[in-house]
Amino acid sequence: MQKLPIVAIVGRTNVGKSTLFNRLVGRRLAIVDSIPGVTRDRMYADASWPFGRFTVIDTGGWDQADPEMQELVDEQRLTALGEADLVLFVVDTMSGLLPEDLEIAERLRQMDLPLLVIANKADNEKLETAATEFYSLGLDAEVLPLSVKGKRNWSKLLEQIESRVGTSKEKPTEGPFPLAIIGRPNAGKSSLVNAMVGEERLITSAVPGTTRDAVGVPFRFGEQEYMLIDTAGLRRKSKVRGEILERLTVVRALEHIRRSRLVLMMIDVNEGIVDQDEKILGYALEQGRACLLVYNKCDGITLNRTTKRELVEQARYRVKFAAHLPVLFTSATEGLGLRLLMQEVERVAESYSRRLSTAELNRVMERAEDLHQPPLYRGHEVRLRYATQVEDSPPKIIIFLNREAKLHFSYQRFVENQLRKAGKWNGVPLRIEYKSRGSRFKGEEE
Repeated sequence: MQKLPIVAIVGRTNVGKSTLFNRLVGRRLAIVDSIPGVTRDRMYADASWPFGRFTVIDTGGWDQADPEMQELVDEQRLTALGEADLVLFVVDTMSGLLPEDLEIAERLRQMDLPLLVIANKADNEKLETAATEFYSLGLDAEVLPLSVKGKRNWSKLLEQIESRVGTSKEKPTEGPFPLAIIGRPNAGKSSLVNAMVGEERLITSAVPGTTRDAVGVPFRFGEQEYMLIDTAGLRRKSKVRGEILERLTVVRALEHIRRSRLVLMMIDVNEGIVDQDEKILGYALEQGRACLLVYNKCDGITLNRTTKRELVEQARYRVKFAAHLPVLFTSATEGLGLRLLMQEVERVAESYSRRLSTAELNRVMERAEDLHQPPLYRGHEVRLRYATQVEDSPPKIIIFLNREAKLHFSYQRFVENQLRKAGKWNGVPLRIEYKSRGSRFKGEEE
């Protein structure tokens, strides 16, 4: 996929870095709220403005109070800075120049990076004037007074980004199908890559340009070219433990999801699905990624029809929002189930970009109504007039109703299941939008 220009945001804590990040990408990312602590580490999101598209990286505060976290946050930040085409160094105009800002400036000066100093919280003319004191940081960089919350000088920031990083208006180019392998430490991610392509191939074919702890491995199965995205793993140092290790696992999983179109969630069959797996799966589906659940290390259990049924039921119970995800069973070290896994990957990769004609979709609507009529809405009959697919990768379908009405959630789910069956879209996020006579009602399966 095409590499977009990268803008990295750095600075000490509480200067407004995450607020700036959210404003640039146009939304408050759900992952910020649902997984506490992730914002201490770097987070990626693509921004789209009229002048073009670029990637934004949010990083943790340079002055971490948690000594256990400091080294890991520094490692994450250095990776972000190494990738950046432009660095936004955020300072606080209301607090003024602090010793921590001077320390950060000295370290940035040694790196010789393309910089723009963002004097945030400059909410009025007096504070704008006060922002000039940040020129005393001694950086070869312009100081831009800004109020992220109040949008003061916001257009000037966008002009600076446009002129400095050469944003892209092109859609991502086609290439090898990016396939991310994620999961908790020791779930068998790297073993699966090695089983697919061989350890020697993994070492000699590592592709530069991803994160410094990620490895892109070209791989071919059947007629499809893939790029396997695997992590080199988290170093388990004596002071990197517990919650901190879990947070870093999440952050790196998000990076791989962002670079992929299909995600293999590796689960140690002996440990099962945990809350962290559920949250990451939800994020992947929200981002429009296809997903497969893979129970690994199955050589250590009695794997029969009953066991498989119980594991599938367990998965359906834990991730009710993603009951359509295929569930596979492997042992990466023993080579168990790998061909079936890749056949399913091949099927999902193909269906991810599948389009159904309007005629095919209308037959699905007719069949759905024959099986189960839509419930009345405020005493009036509701009909599925017709449907059309407006996007693929992942597919998006608009269904037109005969009147202004909102279908009950259970019927929306029924229609979704009918569409999945027709398009063989299990494992693929299917976005469905309902429209009727000038009004619009959405029912999306993320």
